[in-house]
Amino acid sequence: MTPTQSRLATRLTFVLCLFAFVASSARAQWTQPTQEELKMTSQPEVPGAPAVYLYREEITNDALHSWSKYIRLKVLTERGKDYANVELQQYSSRDDGGYTITDIEGRTIHPDGTIIPFTGKPYEKLLEKSNGLKVEAKVFTLPDVEVGSIIEYRYVLRYDD
Repeated sequence: MTPTQSRLATRLTFVLCLFAFVASSARAQWTQPTQEELKMTSQPEVPGAPAVYLYREEITNDALHSWSKYIRLKVLTERGKDYANVELQQYSSRDDGGYTITDIEGRTIHPDGTIIPFTGKPYEKLLEKSNGLKVEAKVFTLPDVEVGSIIEYRYVLRYDD
């Protein structure tokens, strides 16, 4: 390998390492709602839908044994307000480890742009327990959701080694 090729390979390795570091530390940011999203009252492709996804992001980080999720929904009807009640399942098993839910954050955005952050603490609800398996859910309700609101929340699933 020539000295020029060696320098190029070193630079390329540095850039790839930097990219991997940035990607692994990246976390979904809250999205600023557009005027179109705030005014939206229906989705023509799914007439009568109680709510629709505006955005969904999942980032897997194998090195840290984690999976970050970010969900953003627009509430279109009274039935859509039920999506403010979030139940995230986690489990542990004597045989194959499991995963836990951490870093839960959320907020509600009203049609006028007012933002109400979720400041509560999720509670754990036991769903099943048998033969070394324990299934629980982290449960929380996003605040002050009304028809026309945008609800968004994010969390991290952390897997056992």
